[in-house]
This record gives sequence, structure tokens and C-alpha cells, in this order.
Amino acid sequence: MTNLLLKFRLNYLITVFLILGFLACAEEKNLEKLLAVVEDEEITIDDFRLFYAFDPNFGIDSTGLEALKDELDKYIDQNLALLKAEEEDLWDDPSFIRDYQWEKRQAMLRQFYREIGEKSGEVTDEEILQEFMNLNIEVQVQYLYATTEARIDEIYRQLQRGNRFESLAAMVFQDTILSRKGGNIGWLRLTDFEGELIDGIRQLEMGQISKPISSNWGFYIFKMLNRKEDIQIGDEDYLRVKDKLKKQIVKRKSRTLSKQYISDYLKELNPKLNILSFRQLLHVLVPPEEREKKEYRNLISISDAMIIAAEGELSDLADQALITYDGGSLSIQEYLNALMEIPSDHRPRFNNAQQFADQISEWEKDNLVLKKASDLNLDEIHQVQKEISAFKRKQSYDYYFNKFIENMPIPNFVYNYFHLPLENRQKAPQHPLYGFYSLETWRRWRTELNLRQILRIEEPAIWINEDILKKEEQYLEWVAPIYVGIISQYRGK
Repeated sequence: MTNLLLKFRLNYLITVFLILGFLACAEEKNLEKLLAVVEDEEITIDDFRLFYAFDPNFGIDSTGLEALKDELDKYIDQNLALLKAEEEDLWDDPSFIRDYQWEKRQAMLRQFYREIGEKSGEVTDEEILQEFMNLNIEVQVQYLYATTEARIDEIYRQLQRGNRFESLAAMVFQDTILSRKGGNIGWLRLTDFEGELIDGIRQLEMGQISKPISSNWGFYIFKMLNRKEDIQIGDEDYLRVKDKLKKQIVKRKSRTLSKQYISDYLKELNPKLNILSFRQLLHVLVPPEEREKKEYRNLISISDAMIIAAEGELSDLADQALITYDGGSLSIQEYLNALMEIPSDHRPRFNNAQQFADQISEWEKDNLVLKKASDLNLDEIHQVQKEISAFKRKQSYDYYFNKFIENMPIPNFVYNYFHLPLENRQKAPQHPLYGFYSLETWRRWRTELNLRQILRIEEPAIWINEDILKKEEQYLEWVAPIYVGIISQYRGK
């Protein structure tokens, strides 16, 4: 007991000295935006805003200061999970390295497009006002969400097969309020949505379901339930969204400029797919019974085993060009090597030959652009490094979370409670499990709590500026329990 008490006091003193030491070193800095410090890692309010904007569950089941504190705890846990992963050398594992290299590639591409887009020019007040008038529409929609293109494509295919929107929402949103509402987020103005989503939603007819829409936050499918046009608007409405509309116009101009730049660049290189080589590659990847079909019965997903088998069958053709361009080429073997380095979730998935050809061409287009990004050393840009660090934090946390949730025992009283009829559970609000919608909801909550205790068992140095957190609570419009990744509720500076 004495040794345990001594250890606790020692950890406490080390924590205090680390925090005081950090703040002493930082006293010359502007601490106005410094929200927290975890060990020696700074968390600014801008970092935190980006974090909660990407959390699909933030603002759904709770609001206000309590929700912000809980979200900050999640952010801190991710920082601690990364420290634990680095201590255990997890990022030396080949699968972790593969994920890291892919994310680094994507971050560099995003930065390259951003730097091109910065030349898009000024936005006039007339343009902003016209944008506001064009978006003078209220809509009532349901939506589905996924973080990867492969996942949203699978969800879309299930819709096409006749699966109900509400059933898929229950699966996607893991029994939150959005799950029980079938992904219905109620009445919102188009100006409440982000730019990429506005165009996709605006063109929908009543009852129509959109194709998957890509945005900075992930991938979405919307269903139009109702709409109102030419609603009553005033100066306050315009001023509230003016800055956001300006950013959306800049972003749209940037996308147009980036597309034009890439189009011109590719015209110079003139990349072409070698049809003969492509057909030979396709032949070994597609099952024999599917090869003559225009549409395959099942989605083709390329696995490590398929790549290894293709290398064996195509060994005599390994050096044959799959893509040629001015000044170079990509051989079959080089493409197979590249496929092996791509995380499985991001490899080509296709239902027909044309889809596969398009995905190969898109990959090589990105590859050619990446060479220019590498020449500019964009991996050293601060924004790129921040994005990669955020990825590593989340990947580390997800690894431990999945490890714990798989092995977590479920007490009998919990299991029995969730097997009661819903009406019976609703009659017992005093029950300690009443606030949980399902067994899965409880399992995830319990796993987060257990993992938090393990990550903090060594009393890591943590400092939080609660004043900034309280100010942030005032900046947010807690108008409805909706996914802030879709809708910008933030009004801060």
C-alpha cells in the first residue's frame, strides 16, 4: 500500500511539473487558442473544431458543455492511444505502414489541389448575394453516410436492390437518434449544408434518392422528402451565412481551377490505357463464369491473394505496359506492386470492365499528380503533417477500441435487459440502462470507458483550458441533434 501511494504521489508530481513547465515555456506564446495539452502535445481550439466536425455522433444525443467535454475526452484519448501505439511499435507493422503511406499520399494530393485553388481570386458581395438567393430553399431529407467510397457504393447497391432507407440508416448510425429517425434530419435550409452537398441535394425531386456524393467529410446519399422554395428571408439570415457562402464560392472556384489545371497537365502527358494488357489483367482477376458478362453478378474486390495469383499467371507479361504516357509508362507488374501497397478498402471494386478501366486511369492520374506534389515537398507542409497526425491518432484509437470490444464480456443483467420488448424497457426510466438504445450502444459506451481508464492509468500530464471550452459552447447553435459534419453549426471566429 505504501509503495502504491508513493507511486501515485510521484506520478502526480511529475504531471504537475510537466504542465507547469510547459506553461512556463509557452507564456510568451499566444495562448488564446490553446485548449488543452496532453503530455507535450498541444490541442488548439481550431484542432478541436475540426475533430468534432468529423465525428458523426457529435451533437446527436447530447448538446451543450457536457457534449463538448465528452468530445474533448475522445480527442485526448486518441492522443494517448497514439502514444501507446508508438510505445508498442504498432506503426512498424506492415499493415499500419500501408495505411500511413496511403493517407500521406491523399494528404499531399489534397494540399496540391488547395495550392492551385488559392489562385481562384476574390469573391464580390454581388456573387455572395446571388448565391444566397439561389439557395433560398428549405428541404427535408434523409441521409446515409460512410467514410470510404467502397462502403458508400455498397450501401447504394443495397438501396438499388430494394433495401429500405430506414433499415440502412439503423445500421449506419448505430442506434442513435438518427438511426431511429431513419436518417431524417428535419427541415433545413440549403445554406446550412456544405458546398459539395448543396448541388447534390438541390437537384433532387420528391422521393428521389441521390447517387453517392463526395465531400470533405466523407460520402453521402440523400433522399428528398419535401421542399419549400422562396421562403421568407431577411438581412439577419443573409449576414448569418455570408462568410460561409463566401468560402463555398471560393471552394467552387478552386475546384474548377484545379480540374482545369489537371486536365491541361494530363493533356500534355496524354496517358493511355493499353487495351490488350488491360484485358489480360482483367481476365485473371474475374472468375471464369463472369468473364463474358457485361455486368458481373458479384462485386469484384481485389485481395492480396488475387494479386499474388495474377503475378504468377502474368509473369511472362510482367513488363508489358498497362498505361503509357509522354515520357514514361506503367507496367502490369508495377501496377500489381502498387495494388499490394494500397489498403484493401481503397483498392478497385468493380461490377464491369469499364468501371475497372476507369479506376485504373483515375489511380494513374493521381499518381502523376503526386509526382508533382513530391517535387514540391508538400509532405513537409504543416497542414499535410497535421492531417497525417490526425489519421494516425484515429487509427491507433480504433485499433485498441476494436481489440477491446471483441473481447469484452457482457453481464447477464445487461444481456437480459436488451432482450426485453421495447415497450417494457420504456416503462422503466429508472433502470440504469434506460438511456441506451440497444446492446450495441451499451457495448460501445462500455468499451470507450474501459479504454479510457487503461489509457490514463499511468496518470498522463493533461491540462485543459475550460474557459475556452465554455466560450465554444456559446458559439455553437444547438438547433437540432444533427450531424455537424454535414451542417456547419459553428459561428465562431
